Amino acid sequence: MLYACKKNDAAEAPAFDIGQLDQYCLYVRVASPEVPNSTVSDFIFDFKTGNIAELGSLEGLYTLTTKVMEDNSVKISMGLNDYVLFVVEKGKPVIKQWKLFGEVTELQLIKKPEINLLKGNTFTGTYYKSNNTVLHENFFYSYSALNNFSLTAGLKVNEPALRGEVYKSLGNIAAYVKKVNSTTADMEFMILVDGKLRVTYIDRVSNPTQYYHGVFIKK
Repeated sequence: MLYACKKNDAAEAPAFDIGQLDQYCLYVRVASPEVPNSTVSDFIFDFKTGNIAELGSLEGLYTLTTKVMEDNSVKISMGLNDYVLFVVEKGKPVIKQWKLFGEVTELQLIKKPEINLLKGNTFTGTYYKSNNTVLHENFFYSYSALNNFSLTAGLKVNEPALRGEVYKSLGNIAAYVKKVNSTTADMEFMILVDGKLRVTYIDRVSNPTQYYHGVFIKK
């Protein structure tokens, strides 16, 4: 499970410097035809110093090892057989080997912003079921302006929220909620790409498991 990143509310990013990999993240979107009733999956590889990367996705958080190979290649490993190998050509990532599930449909290399781009902002949009029928015509996510990594979510802005959550921030552009409504049955993952908040949600209470998704615009 893995993926890459690009610009967000910023000017054109400078040329990629593989010697400063920890200043970047990789955003990947993948289709999962082998998972019944699923939609697309989003991933972020948040590169850190010390040859590691933190992977965030709807399924959880993982610490992976990284290895720079030659002048423009990076290998990200989850184990002996699960890994991603990408190269950077003309500033853009290209997958050379994908030893994870699903099919990569989108890939971006993103220069990490210096501040959390979700903090203090509200995003609105429509939530969909995995068959692309509407779940909620109107929905919002509002991220606290305080340094507490909290958010509220509901049907209408300026009306009482349905719930409040604490999230894990990744790369200053993504948020992972492990316990929706304080339970481990549901989880959600949000990532800001090209100025739009892409959200995926897993509902494990339903049988079979349900997946929801939406694209939300900054209000």
